[in-house]
Amino acid sequence: MKNKLILFLSGVFLSAISASNTMKKRFISKFFIKRARLISNFFSIKSKLISILVTTKGEVVSNFIFIKKRLATNVIAKKIQLIKRFIFEKNKLILDSRLKKIKFVSVATLRNKLVLILSGVFLSITLTGVANESANPFNPIFSSTPGGATDAPAGTEGKHPLQQYPVKNYILMGVIASSNANIALIRARNGEEYFVRVGNLLGNTEGKITKINGVGVEVSEEDRIVSLMVRNRSMSNEKTE
Repeated sequence: MKNKLILFLSGVFLSAISASNTMKKRFISKFFIKRARLISNFFSIKSKLISILVTTKGEVVSNFIFIKKRLATNVIAKKIQLIKRFIFEKNKLILDSRLKKIKFVSVATLRNKLVLILSGVFLSITLTGVANESANPFNPIFSSTPGGATDAPAGTEGKHPLQQYPVKNYILMGVIASSNANIALIRARNGEEYFVRVGNLLGNTEGKITKINGVGVEVSEEDRIVSLMVRNRSMSNEKTE
């Protein structure tokens, strides 16, 4: 009886131990399962958060770049407009200044030409009136024919009256001085008067007028310089011919 009781108690004890081990295993298994689920949920939530963060960061960066490009485009457009406006205003000022300068030069040139023309007309009228008087120091040295022309030297018929005779055969009636250029009034052998400037030809040797001043006219020929003085009636000029 005692042995049976011991065996029964041993069996109960072993059953209890086995049941305890089974419960322990079940508990451990459930613990690890729950832990694995928690870890999986944690990583899933973390992945979602990272994905949301990356997406949001990408959108923020994209919006920032777009706004930055738009601002840069607006700045460049405004800068180009300012440059175009500056160039337009600059060209306008340059054009206005050139137009004013051209207008001023044109008016000044016209005024000088008008003064020269009026001076020449006045001098011509004055000298023509004086030429008709009996005691006229501007009378030609050589008398002209009644028809108003003289016979030109042989070989000079087709040339201009100022290129048919030596320089000393012409009479310097007067000089008109201005700030732009000096003009001389020359009387030819045929009695006609001509206005000449520096650079014009005078004489039958292709002489060129190189200087006009208040004293007279200088004509440069091939090997000499001939001076024609105002009121060219002196004996010294006749002797030097």
